[in-house]
Amino acid sequence: MRTKLLFAAVLCLFFFSFAAYGQQDTPSQNQLTQMLFVQMQAMKSPMGQQFMKSAVKSSIRSVWAGTGDNLLAVEYLQSPDVRAAWGVSDEQHQQIHGAMNNVVANLQTNPRRKEISDQIAAIQKPEDPFFENADEETQIRVLDLQQKISALEVELVSEAIGDALTLEQKLKMGEMRLAILSEAQVVSASIFEGLNLTDDQKQQMQEIRKELEPEFEENLEALANASLIMLKQTYDELESQGGLAEIKSLTDMQKKIQEIQKKITVSPEVKKLREEIESKGKAFSTKFKTKMFDILTDEQWERLQDLIDNPPEYVKALLKKTKR
Repeated sequence: MRTKLLFAAVLCLFFFSFAAYGQQDTPSQNQLTQMLFVQMQAMKSPMGQQFMKSAVKSSIRSVWAGTGDNLLAVEYLQSPDVRAAWGVSDEQHQQIHGAMNNVVANLQTNPRRKEISDQIAAIQKPEDPFFENADEETQIRVLDLQQKISALEVELVSEAIGDALTLEQKLKMGEMRLAILSEAQVVSASIFEGLNLTDDQKQQMQEIRKELEPEFEENLEALANASLIMLKQTYDELESQGGLAEIKSLTDMQKKIQEIQKKITVSPEVKKLREEIESKGKAFSTKFKTKMFDILTDEQWERLQDLIDNPPEYVKALLKKTKR
C-alpha cells in the first residue's frame, strides 16, 4: 500500500473512533457530529493531540497485527472496479456501511468499551476534559486506557465488516493485498495467509513480526506524526467549510472526508510528508518482506511472484490511481 492509499486508510480507520473523553451533553447533535466536534476540540489541546495520536497508532497497529484487515476493505471498496471484481453489489455495499453505522451507534453502550471509559470518567474533571492539568502519572494512565479503547473499536468495526463480506470476497481481498505487496508500506504477516501457509510457517512469521516489533514502532511514530498533521489539516478544512451541519451518517462523513483528502493530499507539505514516510518505511518494509519470503516454498513464491508481476486488471487500475 503506497503512502497515498495508506494515509487514506489510516484516516478512514481513525474516523470510526469515538472520543472517550470530553463528551458534551449536546442532544441536538447526532453522535457522528458530536464525535467530530469533540475531536476538533481535541486537536486544539496538546494532550488531546496525544489522545488522537494514540488512536492513529492503534489503527495502524491493527493493520500490522492483522486485526484490522477487514477495515481496509472499506477504502478498497470506494473503487467501483474493486466492487465489481469482488462481486459487491450496491445493496451489499450499503449493508457494509450499515454494519459500521450500527457498531458506531452502539459503541458507547458496548460493555467492554464502557468498562474502560468508566475508568477514564472516574478520574476526569469537568473543567479539564483533556487532562491538561493532570499529573504525569494520570496522563500516562489515561493514554493507556484510550489506546485500549481505540484497539477495541477497531476490532469491533473490523468484525462487523468481516461478517458482511462473503468468504469468496475475503479471498479476493487477500489476493489483492498480495498483488500490491511490492507497494506496501505497512506489511502484516496475515497478508501471506492467502498462500495457504502451514501452521509452522504461520508460527515462523509471527516470530519474525516479534523480532521486528521495535523497528516497526520507530516507523509507526513517524507515520503517526505525519498522520496527525494530516488530521489537523482535515479538521481545519472541515471546520472552515462548516461541514458538521451536513454530516448525518457515516456515509456522509466519509464523503466529506474524501473530498477534503483530495484537496490536502496534493499540497506541497503533504507531498513532502509522503516522500519522507516512503523513504523511511521502504527499508523496513523490504527487510520484513525478505524475511517472510525466506519462509515460503517454491510453489508459494511462484504464486506470489505471478500475482505481483501479473495483477488483475482492477488492481492495476487501483495502483495507477494511487501513484498519481
